[in-house]
Amino acid sequence: HEDNILKIFECPLLLHKPKIFFLQACRGNDSKEEDTDTADVELTDFVLQYSTYSGAPAYALDFKDDPEKQKLEGGTWFVYTLQNTFKEMYNRYDLEEMLQEVGKRVQKIRVGRCEQCPVPVYQLNYKLFFKID
Repeated sequence: HEDNILKIFECPLLLHKPKIFFLQACRGNDSKEEDTDTADVELTDFVLQYSTYSGAPAYALDFKDDPEKQKLEGGTWFVYTLQNTFKEMYNRYDLEEMLQEVGKRVQKIRVGRCEQCPVPVYQLNYKLFFKID
């Protein structure tokens, strides 16, 4: 729940450190808007990436007809795409560029009339790169 995420921002040890959240969940059927008092919390240095927009479902992968990809069944469009995009791009692109690519790739996936659109929320004032030695 988003209120739990906001509690992380109250931790003084995380001030001015990047906080990255990937939320894989449907966001449909519950359109309750809640007021959250964030006046005393500095909401900076974070990336929040929803798997889909408010009011919309998030879809699972279905590779039943592809024996090569059977082991991936049970995953989701968003997480599968996020994982593959990061593997391909982490050493050349910053986080925001990779998440933009994830969004483009997920939006291209179509199964029947189903489609999905990830939603990023950024509050970084710098480029964040993943360096792996």
